Amino acid sequence: MTTALDIIKRAMRQIGVLSEGETPSAQQAADGLSVLNQLMASLGNASQMIYAPSLDQIPLTTNQASYTVGPTGVFVTDRPVEILASSFLTYQGVSYPLVPWNLADYNQITVKTIGGIPTGFYALMEYPNITVTFWPLPAQGPMVFNMWSLKQITEFASLTQQVDMPPGYDRTLSMLLAIDLAPEYLVEPSATLVRNTTQARKMLKRTNAQIPRLVMPYGIPDNNTYLDWRSL
Repeated sequence: MTTALDIIKRAMRQIGVLSEGETPSAQQAADGLSVLNQLMASLGNASQMIYAPSLDQIPLTTNQASYTVGPTGVFVTDRPVEILASSFLTYQGVSYPLVPWNLADYNQITVKTIGGIPTGFYALMEYPNITVTFWPLPAQGPMVFNMWSLKQITEFASLTQQVDMPPGYDRTLSMLLAIDLAPEYLVEPSATLVRNTTQARKMLKRTNAQIPRLVMPYGIPDNNTYLDWRSL
Protein backbone atom coordinates (compact mmCIF):
# COMPACT_ATOMS: atom_id res chain seq x y z
CA MET A 1 0.00 0.00 0.00
CA THR A 2 1.22 3.49 -0.80
CA THR A 3 -0.07 7.02 -0.35
CA ALA A 4 0.16 10.21 -2.38
CA LEU A 5 2.46 11.64 0.28
CA ASP A 6 4.84 8.69 -0.11
CA ILE A 7 5.04 9.32 -3.86
CA ILE A 8 5.51 13.07 -3.41
CA LYS A 9 8.31 12.65 -0.87
CA ARG A 10 10.16 10.19 -3.09
CA ALA A 11 9.78 12.50 -6.09
CA MET A 12 11.16 15.46 -4.14
CA ARG A 13 14.12 13.41 -2.95
CA GLN A 14 14.93 12.43 -6.53
CA ILE A 15 15.33 16.09 -7.54
CA GLY A 16 17.14 17.09 -4.34
CA VAL A 17 14.34 19.19 -2.83
CA LEU A 18 14.21 16.92 0.21
CA SER A 19 16.90 14.95 1.97
CA GLU A 20 16.42 11.49 3.42
CA GLY A 21 14.09 11.66 6.42
CA GLU A 22 12.78 15.14 5.63
CA THR A 23 9.08 15.87 5.17
CA PRO A 24 7.61 18.44 2.76
CA SER A 25 5.89 21.49 4.18
CA ALA A 26 2.10 21.63 4.09
CA GLN A 27 2.22 23.91 1.04
CA GLN A 28 4.76 21.71 -0.74
CA ALA A 29 2.62 18.64 -0.07
CA ALA A 30 -0.55 20.36 -1.32
CA ASP A 31 1.22 21.55 -4.47
CA GLY A 32 2.65 18.08 -4.97
CA LEU A 33 -0.80 16.51 -4.71
CA SER A 34 -2.17 18.92 -7.30
CA VAL A 35 0.64 18.14 -9.74
CA LEU A 36 0.30 14.40 -9.05
CA ASN A 37 -3.41 14.44 -9.90
CA GLN A 38 -2.71 16.42 -13.07
CA LEU A 39 -0.13 13.76 -13.96
CA MET A 40 -2.69 11.00 -13.37
CA ALA A 41 -5.13 12.74 -15.71
CA SER A 42 -2.52 13.15 -18.44
CA LEU A 43 -1.51 9.49 -18.17
CA GLY A 44 -5.13 8.47 -18.59
CA ASN A 45 -5.47 10.62 -21.70
CA ALA A 46 -2.35 8.97 -23.14
CA SER A 47 -3.66 5.43 -22.45
CA GLN A 48 -0.93 4.93 -19.86
CA MET A 49 -3.34 4.32 -17.01
CA ILE A 50 -2.41 3.38 -13.48
CA TYR A 51 -4.42 0.41 -12.23
CA ALA A 52 -5.13 -1.10 -8.86
CA PRO A 53 -6.86 -4.41 -8.02
CA SER A 54 -10.26 -4.10 -6.37
CA LEU A 55 -12.82 -6.53 -4.92
CA ASP A 56 -16.57 -5.95 -5.27
CA GLN A 57 -19.12 -8.38 -3.85
CA ILE A 58 -22.20 -8.33 -6.06
CA PRO A 59 -25.40 -10.11 -4.91
CA LEU A 60 -27.04 -12.09 -7.72
CA THR A 61 -30.78 -12.22 -8.29
CA THR A 62 -32.49 -15.56 -8.93
CA ASN A 63 -33.05 -16.20 -12.66
CA GLN A 64 -31.38 -12.93 -13.68
CA ALA A 65 -28.47 -13.43 -16.06
CA SER A 66 -27.11 -9.91 -16.65
CA TYR A 67 -25.98 -7.12 -14.32
CA THR A 68 -24.72 -3.62 -15.07
CA VAL A 69 -21.70 -2.58 -13.03
CA GLY A 70 -20.30 0.93 -12.91
CA PRO A 71 -20.98 4.52 -11.82
CA THR A 72 -24.66 4.36 -12.88
CA GLY A 73 -25.18 0.61 -12.99
CA VAL A 74 -27.40 -1.65 -10.92
CA PHE A 75 -24.29 -2.28 -8.83
CA VAL A 76 -22.67 1.11 -8.29
CA THR A 77 -18.87 1.23 -8.22
CA ASP A 78 -16.00 2.70 -10.23
CA ARG A 79 -15.99 1.25 -13.73
CA PRO A 80 -13.77 -1.86 -13.96
CA VAL A 81 -11.19 -1.81 -16.73
CA GLU A 82 -10.77 -5.58 -16.66
CA ILE A 83 -12.38 -8.40 -14.68
CA LEU A 84 -9.71 -10.77 -13.41
CA ALA A 85 -9.82 -14.55 -13.70
CA SER A 86 -9.47 -14.76 -9.91
CA SER A 87 -13.14 -13.74 -9.59
CA PHE A 88 -15.38 -16.40 -8.09
CA LEU A 89 -18.90 -17.20 -6.89
CA THR A 90 -19.97 -17.99 -3.33
CA TYR A 91 -23.09 -19.97 -2.47
CA GLN A 92 -23.97 -21.55 0.89
CA GLY A 93 -20.44 -21.02 2.18
CA VAL A 94 -18.78 -22.70 -0.82
CA SER A 95 -16.57 -20.89 -3.33
CA TYR A 96 -17.04 -21.80 -7.01
CA PRO A 97 -14.53 -20.84 -9.71
CA LEU A 98 -15.83 -18.99 -12.76
CA VAL A 99 -14.50 -19.15 -16.31
CA PRO A 100 -14.24 -15.74 -18.04
CA TRP A 101 -15.65 -16.07 -21.58
CA ASN A 102 -15.38 -13.82 -24.59
CA LEU A 103 -18.40 -13.10 -26.79
CA ALA A 104 -17.64 -15.97 -29.16
CA ASP A 105 -17.51 -18.41 -26.23
CA TYR A 106 -20.80 -17.13 -24.83
CA ASN A 107 -22.56 -17.27 -28.20
CA GLN A 108 -21.71 -20.96 -28.50
CA ILE A 109 -24.00 -21.68 -25.55
CA THR A 110 -27.16 -22.70 -27.39
CA VAL A 111 -29.61 -22.70 -24.46
CA LYS A 112 -28.96 -19.63 -22.36
CA THR A 113 -32.00 -20.01 -20.09
CA ILE A 114 -30.76 -23.06 -18.19
CA GLY A 115 -30.69 -22.47 -14.43
CA GLY A 116 -28.18 -23.67 -11.88
CA ILE A 117 -24.92 -22.50 -10.35
CA PRO A 118 -23.08 -20.27 -12.83
CA THR A 119 -19.89 -21.75 -14.24
CA GLY A 120 -18.72 -18.72 -16.20
CA PHE A 121 -19.45 -15.17 -17.27
CA TYR A 122 -19.14 -12.82 -20.22
CA ALA A 123 -18.30 -9.15 -19.61
CA LEU A 124 -19.42 -6.56 -22.17
CA MET A 125 -17.00 -3.69 -21.57
CA GLU A 126 -19.25 -0.75 -22.41
CA TYR A 127 -18.99 2.78 -21.03
CA PRO A 128 -19.75 4.11 -18.44
CA ASN A 129 -21.05 0.76 -17.15
CA ILE A 130 -20.07 -2.77 -18.05
CA THR A 131 -22.55 -5.64 -18.30
CA VAL A 132 -21.70 -9.01 -16.74
CA THR A 133 -23.74 -11.99 -17.95
CA PHE A 134 -23.67 -15.37 -16.19
CA TRP A 135 -24.45 -18.90 -17.35
CA PRO A 136 -26.23 -20.95 -16.19
CA LEU A 137 -28.74 -18.52 -14.70
CA PRO A 138 -28.36 -18.26 -10.90
CA ALA A 139 -31.29 -20.48 -9.98
CA GLN A 140 -30.73 -20.59 -6.23
CA GLY A 141 -29.92 -17.93 -3.70
CA PRO A 142 -28.37 -16.07 -2.20
CA MET A 143 -25.35 -16.13 -4.49
CA VAL A 144 -22.57 -13.53 -4.50
CA PHE A 145 -20.24 -12.68 -7.37
CA ASN A 146 -16.85 -11.84 -5.87
CA MET A 147 -15.52 -9.66 -8.66
CA TRP A 148 -11.80 -9.01 -8.65
CA SER A 149 -11.06 -6.32 -11.21
CA LEU A 150 -8.57 -3.69 -12.22
CA LYS A 151 -9.78 -0.12 -11.85
CA GLN A 152 -8.12 3.01 -13.07
CA ILE A 153 -6.77 5.33 -10.40
CA THR A 154 -7.79 8.74 -11.74
CA GLU A 155 -6.70 10.81 -8.76
CA PHE A 156 -5.70 10.74 -5.12
CA ALA A 157 -8.44 12.21 -2.93
CA SER A 158 -5.99 13.11 -0.17
CA LEU A 159 -2.34 12.92 0.80
CA THR A 160 -2.99 9.98 3.12
CA GLN A 161 -5.30 7.91 0.91
CA GLN A 162 -3.88 4.39 0.73
CA VAL A 163 -3.83 2.72 -2.69
CA ASP A 164 -2.84 -0.85 -3.51
CA MET A 165 -0.86 -0.61 -6.75
CA PRO A 166 0.71 -3.35 -8.86
CA PRO A 167 4.44 -3.83 -8.15
CA GLY A 168 6.60 -1.02 -9.47
CA TYR A 169 3.80 1.45 -10.19
CA ASP A 170 4.57 3.68 -7.20
CA ARG A 171 8.21 3.90 -8.32
CA THR A 172 7.10 4.82 -11.83
CA LEU A 173 4.74 7.52 -10.56
CA SER A 174 7.40 9.04 -8.32
CA MET A 175 9.85 9.36 -11.22
CA LEU A 176 7.25 10.90 -13.52
CA LEU A 177 6.21 13.29 -10.76
CA ALA A 178 9.84 14.25 -10.10
CA ILE A 179 10.21 15.37 -13.72
CA ASP A 180 7.00 17.43 -13.49
CA LEU A 181 8.00 19.03 -10.17
CA ALA A 182 11.56 19.92 -11.16
CA PRO A 183 10.75 23.18 -13.03
CA GLU A 184 8.73 24.47 -10.08
CA TYR A 185 11.83 24.21 -7.89
CA LEU A 186 14.20 25.47 -10.62
CA VAL A 187 15.94 22.09 -10.64
CA GLU A 188 17.46 20.32 -13.64
CA PRO A 189 16.63 16.58 -13.49
CA SER A 190 19.66 14.31 -13.64
CA ALA A 191 20.39 12.32 -16.77
CA THR A 192 19.80 9.12 -14.81
CA LEU A 193 16.35 10.28 -13.70
CA VAL A 194 15.40 11.29 -17.25
CA ARG A 195 16.59 7.93 -18.60
CA ASN A 196 14.74 5.97 -15.91
CA THR A 197 11.58 8.01 -16.49
CA THR A 198 11.69 7.25 -20.22
CA GLN A 199 11.97 3.55 -19.42
CA ALA A 200 9.07 3.86 -16.96
CA ARG A 201 6.83 5.39 -19.63
CA LYS A 202 7.68 2.52 -21.97
CA MET A 203 6.79 0.09 -19.20
CA LEU A 204 3.37 1.70 -18.81
CA LYS A 205 2.74 1.49 -22.55
CA ARG A 206 3.66 -2.20 -22.58
CA THR A 207 1.53 -2.90 -19.52
CA ASN A 208 -1.52 -1.24 -21.08
CA ALA A 209 -1.11 -2.80 -24.52
CA GLN A 210 -4.04 -5.03 -25.43
CA ILE A 211 -2.51 -8.26 -26.73
CA PRO A 212 -4.99 -10.81 -28.15
CA ARG A 213 -4.81 -14.19 -26.43
CA LEU A 214 -5.36 -17.43 -28.33
CA VAL A 215 -7.80 -19.64 -26.43
CA MET A 216 -9.71 -22.82 -27.18
CA PRO A 217 -13.46 -22.53 -27.85
CA TYR A 218 -15.87 -22.91 -24.95
CA GLY A 219 -16.11 -26.47 -23.66
CA ILE A 220 -12.74 -27.63 -25.05
CA PRO A 221 -10.07 -27.73 -22.32
CA ASP A 222 -6.47 -26.81 -23.04
CA ASN A 223 -3.35 -26.25 -20.96
CA ASN A 224 -4.62 -22.89 -19.66
CA THR A 225 -8.28 -23.68 -19.00
CA TYR A 226 -10.36 -26.46 -17.56
CA LEU A 227 -13.73 -28.03 -18.21
CA ASP A 228 -15.96 -27.43 -15.21
CA TRP A 229 -17.95 -30.57 -14.34
CA ARG A 230 -20.93 -28.40 -13.39
CA SER A 231 -21.35 -27.31 -17.03
CA LEU A 232 -21.70 -30.88 -18.34
